[in-house]
Amino acid sequence: MKLILRRLLSPFIFLVTLFIVFEEWLWIRLTWLTLWIAQWWVIAQLESLIRKLPAWAALVTLLTPSLIIIPFKVIALYLVVHQHVYLGILSILLAKVFGTALVARIFVLTKEKVLTIQWFFYLYTKINALINWAWQWLKSQPLYNRVRNLISEYKIKALEFIRSLSNHDQ
Repeated sequence: MKLILRRLLSPFIFLVTLFIVFEEWLWIRLTWLTLWIAQWWVIAQLESLIRKLPAWAALVTLLTPSLIIIPFKVIALYLVVHQHVYLGILSILLAKVFGTALVARIFVLTKEKVLTIQWFFYLYTKINALINWAWQWLKSQPLYNRVRNLISEYKIKALEFIRSLSNHDQ
């Protein structure tokens, strides 16, 4: 019975794991982008104010982008329901990327303070454990490893092709 249940849940676990890993990958990439944007004078001033917030105000600031994104998700759902599927999906993706970028940057600014809140620290620890588990589980999957190997092979072939073009020009 356990084997049957495991096989039935395996695709679901795989999809959830991919989502978690994608979210982590997106978080890391967007943190670098927002670091570049943070060099703008107005943003730097705003970040200076955010860094000075007490723990609970920092937490509210951290959660605010998630609330701001909700109307955009509702609009996206409206678009999908009214036969504008691609525009709705694009809206959801843009809201997701923007929201993740904003939360990632604010988290960098407020991490030290929000982790002093006991329940947030507990949640943060559990989420990190889940992310680590997801990465380990994904890396143990043969399909994931085959895809990674194929991507690596294609990268090597693409680089060799580009080098051959530049050598051909000389």
